[in-house]
Amino acid sequence: MDINEILLKSSPALVTAIVALFGSITFIIQRTILLSATSEFDMLFINKEQQKKIRLIGLIVLTIIGTLSIYITPGLFFYKAYSDFLLEHRIISTVIAGLSFLIFLGKSYQISRASLNVDSSKETKKHITKLSIHIFLSSLGWYYILIIFCIENATWLEVSLLGILAPLCTSAYFIYPLIKIQRLERKKYSVRILKRDEIDSINLIHKYTIDEKRTLCTAKDLRESDIFYVCDFSSEVYLEYKDVSSIKVNQKNN
Repeated sequence: MDINEILLKSSPALVTAIVALFGSITFIIQRTILLSATSEFDMLFINKEQQKKIRLIGLIVLTIIGTLSIYITPGLFFYKAYSDFLLEHRIISTVIAGLSFLIFLGKSYQISRASLNVDSSKETKKHITKLSIHIFLSSLGWYYILIIFCIENATWLEVSLLGILAPLCTSAYFIYPLIKIQRLERKKYSVRILKRDEIDSINLIHKYTIDEKRTLCTAKDLRESDIFYVCDFSSEVYLEYKDVSSIKVNQKNN
């Protein structure tokens, strides 16, 4: 069977794959635009379900970028440059890949346990960051070598599973804990409803519109990063958002 017959028989599947690929790329681009336009500050005014969707999109985008830039693209260059040498020295290559994989498994187990109880302490952040770096570096040791052996000896299905699925899972595995600890660094706010007399006593400045029902305001003599107000026109309520860390500082000073 020549190449033309193969292409002719596989053309329906190829067209379907291309359509699915372009659909996926369009979806990723749309969601990336949404993600880039949504700051951590904006997340305060989004419901929890939408927050989860945005964070999931962020994880997916970072995982795909990590897979392409860290594993697949460098892996192909590595194959072109070092495949002959590594195939000639299979024993050394196998030992390096095996040791790297053992380190990878050990660090993956450690980060799984550490991620269960993540707090905002510097020690925890440092520990998880170090484990993520170890997972990343050790994964390069076995991935680049195994992908060479797969390309030379395995079927295209096996090459696809190792070459694409394995780095996708690995990227997500060390990226997710880093996102999790970064989220802990976000400012936390206490929220309360203002009374009518409190509203009258504050010199409010309207900053911008959050949506068709809410407006963000600030007090004339206070920093927006410490305290701000949200006017909800639908319920005619003013909410006060106060930075929790500034409250703790004031309590210590008193």
